[in-house]
Amino acid sequence: MYYFFTQTCFEVPDYRELHKSLNIPLTVIWGKHDEILVWKDIEEEVRKNFPIGESDIHILDAKHFIQEEEPERIVEIISGL
Repeated sequence: MYYFFTQTCFEVPDYRELHKSLNIPLTVIWGKHDEILVWKDIEEEVRKNFPIGESDIHILDAKHFIQEEEPERIVEIISGL
């Protein structure tokens, strides 16, 4: 999978302006221990390009596949519990 993405996904459209104009609820749910997509490496870019509040950023004690490690917590966050 890594090979596929690194060899085929060079022409990714730039949606930053669209992201800034979104007027929908946004939530970040991220695994603190994700070694593939490291939150600290993209946090500044996400905060700058998405209209998102601090209370809508959820960093879970999980790795890359947070839906497998923390499914109940993800449901709680999305449903607003």
